This record gives sequence, structure tokens and C-alpha cells, in this order.
Amino acid sequence: MESATYGSLQSFYGGGYELASFVGGRFSKIDDITYIFWYAEIRSEEPRVKLHIPPYRLMKLSYKGDTLIIRTLSGKRDPKTGKMPLRDSTHLISPVYSIPEEDFDLSNRPRMKSRINCNYVLVQNPFGEPRIRIACRVDYDPGGSDFFEFIESHEKPTIEFEREFIGQIMSEIVLYLKAENSS
Repeated sequence: MESATYGSLQSFYGGGYELASFVGGRFSKIDDITYIFWYAEIRSEEPRVKLHIPPYRLMKLSYKGDTLIIRTLSGKRDPKTGKMPLRDSTHLISPVYSIPEEDFDLSNRPRMKSRINCNYVLVQNPFGEPRIRIACRVDYDPGGSDFFEFIESHEKPTIEFEREFIGQIMSEIVLYLKAENSS
């Protein structure tokens, strides 16, 4: 059902909780990963893809000890102003065998930038086949990502993406759709 409908990914399940990897003969936690969820539309005119900017959700996953910290930025575009105010929330998930972090201070939340960035693009097709397609791009940078900047502010937090990166995402969506249609 998950493969056929993508319903769980649209609700953020199955796309952000793979937190262990088999490296060097053992499992280890992935503690520095940001998931970025985008919407895109296929268009009949140029440009062929319309990418909705900014993305509708960013999730940073990291650990403090055995406690999983999920920091989320999300928003909904106001159709009247075109602006998208961001909500910034943090969730602590303790394992069943330990006591929750009592001394966690929100000012010590993880930065949104990560070494591993997983971009999920939900592509809506307004004509033809109605199903949603999902394109994925994973970037790894040992020094931390530099294609976006999150400006934390109590008044108005904002996020800015490099134009070159946005262009790459759009080009990759077009290539992904061409490859999918030719198979």
C-alpha cells in the first residue's frame, strides 16, 4: 500500500526515521541528517517544472546521548501575501530503556544544516496520470551543507536557498521524469 499510494511519505512517515547504517562491520547511528520536503508541479510550458520555494518542511534529526532530537521547520504559504511564515519546533524522543532528557535547553537545539541532506520532491502531475511521483536527492558534505541558510530570528525566521541548487533540483526532476516515462 505504501509503495502504491505514497500516502505514508506525504504524512512524513517512512522518509525520516532510518537512523542507523551498517558501516565498518557494525550498525551506527546517523546523527546529522536533514530531510527537506518539496512540492513540484509538471507544466506544459517552460519551465517544465515549477518548484514551490521554500520547501514545506525541513526535519533535522540528531542525538543527545540516546535521545533522538527532531527539529522541524514548517510553513504554509499565505495565498494573499505569498509569504510563508516558518514554525520552528523541537521534539525529544527517548528510548524505552532510559529517562527523558530533563535538562534539554531549546537554545542548544541542533543547527538545521547537516552533513547528509535528503531532498524529497513530491511531483504533482496536473494532466495525464494523477499519481504523485517522488524524486529523491541525497547530498553529503563532510563540512555541512552550504546550499541553504536558515536565519534564526524571534521576529521572523527565514530560509534562503542558493539559486544554483534550486536549478539543479529542477533539472534533476525533469531528468527523473524523462527516465521514468521512457521505462
